[in-house]
Amino acid sequence: MDVSPTLALRCARGIGAAGYHRAVAEAGGADSALQALPGAVRDEAWDRARSVDTVARRVGIAVLEIGSAGYPQALHALEDPPPVLFAIGRHELLDRPAVAVVGTRDATAYGVRVTTRLASGASRSAVTVVSGLARGVDAHAHRSALEGAGGTIAVLGTGVDVPYPLENRALHESVCRRGLVVAEALPGARAHRGSFPQRNRIIAALADVVLVTEAGVKSGALITATIAAAINRLHAAVPGPIDIPTSAGSNQLLRDGAQVVTSVEDLLGLVALTPRGRGARPAATLTSATPANDALSTDERRILEILAAGPRLPDELLAASSLAPAALAAALATLSVLGHAEVDAGGMVRRA
Repeated sequence: MDVSPTLALRCARGIGAAGYHRAVAEAGGADSALQALPGAVRDEAWDRARSVDTVARRVGIAVLEIGSAGYPQALHALEDPPPVLFAIGRHELLDRPAVAVVGTRDATAYGVRVTTRLASGASRSAVTVVSGLARGVDAHAHRSALEGAGGTIAVLGTGVDVPYPLENRALHESVCRRGLVVAEALPGARAHRGSFPQRNRIIAALADVVLVTEAGVKSGALITATIAAAINRLHAAVPGPIDIPTSAGSNQLLRDGAQVVTSVEDLLGLVALTPRGRGARPAATLTSATPANDALSTDERRILEILAAGPRLPDELLAASSLAPAALAAALATLSVLGHAEVDAGGMVRRA
């Protein structure tokens, strides 16, 4: 079976995401846009697309085309969503409540500590952690989230099969096996100057909340937070010491109106306010100090009933409750914020 016009047009030289959408809008479809290209350019695009498809099938890369069932709906928030997303790993993570944890490549001990605590806490509460697989904050966020029920998604600026930087090769392999790695670039593509800002917009769109744990004023993490604000995603930051350069960007975000996060509970509370978290519950109820049990949803009461028999791991709660992962994450986030449940250092969920 031949490849699709969507992939072929994406493989045409000089056509990125913005050019793809412009060409499709003008021609009325990917097939018509291809036909409008010069013959040699069109033939080369089809040849490249067949080559990409062959490689993807051989090494187990999924090709998620815009408009297809597997394409993440969250990316439609972007003005120029990727026409094609390449993925290796657990596709179901794309449908779960998610928080992006991003920051400096030169993380201090403080940055590593807060990143580890917040990323692991989110994942233990069945919230997926998204980041960019860079060294520093990104790498610590992925490692901390791998063990939890939420898992982790790595968004690359290279091809999905190209670890970058090379020092994160082992981490790339771990996320491919146990989480999800996605990329807009064609398989085998190397990094270039514009690839990381392009990657950052995907990180922002896939997450319900973008959290900057530590970043200087020139950090790419600030770009991710800015994009998040532009597409109506919640963005937040962890306050840092005022005399440390790697906290200057984070503190600047807070000065300019980002949400303050100083605990896992703060972060889960923000996730609970999002459409995939707990958007139906009014914010006033979320901040109530002593909520009544009859104000809880059916899912939340069900979780509390299970926890009455003793602490459970999130995976055990999934099995015992028969809830979907997204529903469990939403319930745990709300219960945590309301003070009914908590996740201990070992990842066990217990009644508070």
